[in-house]
Amino acid sequence: MNDKMKNPKYLRWGILALATLLVIIIAAFILTTKSINDKAEEAALANEQLQLTNEQLQLANEYQALNVEFQQYENQSQLLANDSLVTKYAAAKSKVEKLLQELNSEKKKSAQHIKKLQDEIGTLKNILRHYVAQIDSLGKENAGLRAENAEIKQRNQQLSNRVATESKRNEILSERMTLAEKLNVTGVTLNALKKNGKI
Repeated sequence: MNDKMKNPKYLRWGILALATLLVIIIAAFILTTKSINDKAEEAALANEQLQLTNEQLQLANEYQALNVEFQQYENQSQLLANDSLVTKYAAAKSKVEKLLQELNSEKKKSAQHIKKLQDEIGTLKNILRHYVAQIDSLGKENAGLRAENAEIKQRNQQLSNRVATESKRNEILSERMTLAEKLNVTGVTLNALKKNGKI
């Protein structure tokens, strides 16, 4: 063996150098792992933000589609006896627009805001579904009433025709009665003739 290796002073320095090298390697490993974990966490947060932004866009598109559908029925709102559905829809629409504005102004998207937006859009869907069902129901009722009205007009026309026919008959009978009275007043009697022409 080498004399240097036998010397305890050199052995201590070797162990110390080896221990220092080991500490440096462990510290480097810990720092690298922490850096990788930090980057992974940042990537996960960025991915979550991207998903929330995507959900927000989908909800905004869904909201626009609901508005377009509602506008198709808006001119039929006068059919509704009470327009509370229109008022409810307008209130829910206002909430959705406010939430969309808040989300657009946020730098970090909030899952809680997205959930609220989903709930409000769900409310809009339910109101619109109820609104459309009510308008369809009223449309069917109106169609039934129109059919009933047409049937009543047809019956009235038939009754008018009967009345006109009966009036004409009455007029003819009245003329005949007047003629018969005149014949009776003059004292004219009619005798039937036999076949041979004698009375």
